[in-house]
Amino acid sequence: MIRNVIKLIIITLIFSSCSLAPKYKRPESPISQQKIDQLFSSTDHKDILWQDFFIDQDLIKIINLSLENNRDLKIAALNIEQARAQYNVSLSNIFPKISASSSLERASQSSNNYKPTNNFTAKLALTNFEIDLFGKLQSIKNSNKQLYLSSKQNHNIIKISLIAQIVDSYIRFIANHQTMIYSYKIKNAIEQKYNIAKIRYENGIDSKSNLIEQKARLNNAKINLANSQNIVSQSRNLLQILIGNYDKKIFDNYTTIKEIDDIKIAHKSLNFIPSSKLLSRPDIKRAEHNLKAANANIGAARAMFFPSIMLTSNIGYASNQLTDLSTTRSIWNIGPKIDLPIFSAGSNYANLSLAKIRKKIEIINYQKTIEIAFKELKDQLSKKKSIAQELKLAQEIFDLKHNEYDIIKTKYDIGSESKYNLIDQQIALYQAKQNYINYKQEHLINSINLFKILGGGIELAKEIEL
Repeated sequence: MIRNVIKLIIITLIFSSCSLAPKYKRPESPISQQKIDQLFSSTDHKDILWQDFFIDQDLIKIINLSLENNRDLKIAALNIEQARAQYNVSLSNIFPKISASSSLERASQSSNNYKPTNNFTAKLALTNFEIDLFGKLQSIKNSNKQLYLSSKQNHNIIKISLIAQIVDSYIRFIANHQTMIYSYKIKNAIEQKYNIAKIRYENGIDSKSNLIEQKARLNNAKINLANSQNIVSQSRNLLQILIGNYDKKIFDNYTTIKEIDDIKIAHKSLNFIPSSKLLSRPDIKRAEHNLKAANANIGAARAMFFPSIMLTSNIGYASNQLTDLSTTRSIWNIGPKIDLPIFSAGSNYANLSLAKIRKKIEIINYQKTIEIAFKELKDQLSKKKSIAQELKLAQEIFDLKHNEYDIIKTKYDIGSESKYNLIDQQIALYQAKQNYINYKQEHLINSINLFKILGGGIELAKEIEL
């Protein structure tokens, strides 16, 4: 009897491999690989991790600290565990549940003739096992598997976005701090010029209108300085939030104040990232996993039109002598139950229609995600060219202003130029430096955005078949 039940279980497991889900076929990409390849100028491709792209050691420390403390990333990791647990639940439903039980009963048959008897029973039970002839449970399992893989890609998306946001905030903090320093220098220079104008006015050399003009410039410089200080404070607060630590000492240990030119990023490595990276972005992979889950749900909806077979069985032995099992007798029962859907008021048709509609939605989402990725890449590559040109011109302007200042300074040192003109050249030099800092910041952020668009350089775990 045990052999027969085991054979029955094996047969049902074999038939459970049947599935009514449509055969999955990846939708056609709205952007051809040829169009994507046209955006890349190099054929010497290689992958690069974010640790190799962001060369700045202080920046790498900040990123690692943020990845440890970020709450969104922790939630995403828990969502992975939740999806994995849900998958394991659906996986367990495919296999039979076997339980063991035993009982001992001692009783008498008559109150007049007290002769107690012992009844010992031991059995194995197969409880409510659904024979998955039409692949309903298999489709549900496949759907949950794809949702699990989708949650892993969502974790990767959050991780990439977090790294990009950290670097962006770090660069802005450094740039804002350096801009604030030059705002302070400009304020001091204008203050010197105002003091000179005040002395010249008191001695009757300059008019009052010139003094009023210099006072207005000084007040405006003070406003700009206060605004710069506020921006630095806000960028510091944002960086602290992203790091996940509000201790000033710890923050200062991780953020050494430096100039923006000291931030090192491997810009040239962007020329060697393979174009295929665009279509293997985590958000595109997530969209495809969601599509596969929707495809599997169609199989589950189709299976609802067919009968479901539940199997319950018991196999065991019973004896009236616990100490002598030679008098045992075998006990067994098999109870199949068949549920045949006859009338469901159209719910099965509605569920199947809903599953098909959801698949169509996921196809559109998949194609839309590719289009967004392609647009983001084109926008950033276009911006890269203009920013590179603007940065080059800003550097030339700063160099020219520096040379001009050196000439005026030399003339001032020999007494052929006034302090007034020297201060004006000094202010123009500081403003040119601020302008250069702004373009250098945008240049760095553009490189970060390109790196993010091309996958973010994170080391993705291989998707092992579950």
